Amino acid sequence: MTSVSIIVLAAILAVLAGSALADDAPPALPTDTTQTLTQPAVTTTDPADDTAPPVVTVPADPAPQAAPAVLPIPGLQVRTMLIKHVRTKLVPTRKTVWHLQSLMGLHRTAGGNIWNLGSPQAGKKRLHAWQVQKRKLLLAAEQRTDSLMDQVDHMNRVMGTGLVRVPFRSMSVLERYSQARRLHREVQRRFNNPPDYSALMCIHHYEGSWTDTGAPFWGGVQMDLGFQSHYGGWLLHTKGTADHWTPLEQIWTAEKAIHSGRGFYPWPNTARYCGLI
Repeated sequence: MTSVSIIVLAAILAVLAGSALADDAPPALPTDTTQTLTQPAVTTTDPADDTAPPVVTVPADPAPQAAPAVLPIPGLQVRTMLIKHVRTKLVPTRKTVWHLQSLMGLHRTAGGNIWNLGSPQAGKKRLHAWQVQKRKLLLAAEQRTDSLMDQVDHMNRVMGTGLVRVPFRSMSVLERYSQARRLHREVQRRFNNPPDYSALMCIHHYEGSWTDTGAPFWGGVQMDLGFQSHYGGWLLHTKGTADHWTPLEQIWTAEKAIHSGRGFYPWPNTARYCGLI
C-alpha cells in the first residue's frame, strides 16, 4: 500500500471518530430568557472549586410607574390660614376702636381693606396698630369715666341730692363709660335748670356781681358766712367763699335755703322788688 493511500485512510477514520463523539454528547438545555430577567440577582459558586469566581445575574429594569397626582402646596395653605386668623382678630378690634371714637366724639380712623392683607406679616402689623389704638382709647375712656363721675358727684352735692352709687365693678370699660355718660347727661340737665332760676336771677340783678368779694356778703345773691356755711358748707370748705363759686353753685345754694322753709325772706328787699313776697 502506498503512502498516499495510508494518509487518506487515516483521514477517513478521524472523521468517523468525531461523528461518533458528537452523537454520544448530552443535549443542551434550553435557556429561559424571561425567567432570567425577572429573577433577582443570585450569586453561585462551584463547591468543588473554591477559587471559581461568583456568577452574577443582573435583574431587569422595573416597569415604569405612573406619575403621582399634583397636591396643593402646604405653604400656601398655611399662609391662607394665618391671614384668616389675623382677620378674625382684626375685625372686632377695629369695631371696638370705632365705637369708642364715636362715644368720645373723636374722628373715626380709616379702616382700610381688611380683605386684602397681603401677607401674614403685613396683617399682624395692622392688627398690632389697631390693638395699640384700642388700648389707648380704653385708657382714655377710663379716665373720662372717672372725670364724669367726679362731676356727677359734685353736682349732686351742690344740689343736695346725695351721691349716686353705680355697680361699675361688674361692667366692662365700654359699659362703665357709657353708663357714666348717660348719668352725667341726666344730672347735668337737672343741674342746669334750677326750679327758681328766674326768681333768683331777678334777685341777683338787684344784689351784686357773682364775684363780689365785699364782706360781710359775697357773691351774686349776697350770702354771709353763716348762710354759706349752713347751705353750702361743702363748697365753702372746698372752694372758699361764694365769690369763688360758679353762678349755678350760688343759685343752688340759695335754692336750698328757699326749699328749707325760709322762702325768699333771706332777701327781703330785692324779693319785694321782684314781687316774690
